[in-house]
Amino acid sequence: MPHFAIEDLENIHALAKIDTETLYRTYNGLISLAVLYQYMTDPKAEAKEYLPDATLHALEALMPNRWTLFALGANGLRVAQAGWAAVTGVSSIAWHANVIDVGNHLLMLYHRKHVSQAEHPVNPHQISAPKIKPE
Repeated sequence: MPHFAIEDLENIHALAKIDTETLYRTYNGLISLAVLYQYMTDPKAEAKEYLPDATLHALEALMPNRWTLFALGANGLRVAQAGWAAVTGVSSIAWHANVIDVGNHLLMLYHRKHVSQAEHPVNPHQISAPKIKPE
């Protein structure tokens, strides 16, 4: 008969624990799939609106702590675009879906700015111009 120790139960509990990062990644993966499904099933859907949105959510699901500067800019642009589309109605996406998407991308901006940066800070020397050494 196998012998189990208290440590085994603690390890099982640690494996079963769902943290906020896992929830965040799962949420973005599901949103990406939902956007792709909507794109494929709606004959009025335009690629220029749906595919960048699905791509941004997929990137957040697959690698939420990489390409932070790109993600901040892209999500900021998506907030502006979805907000404009929601207000003006010039979109193949329903206005209420654009309002929800503004919230989604604001959440992504918050995560990138606060959560991701706290766990994986960007080294300013990696993004600055190269220094020229005097001869």
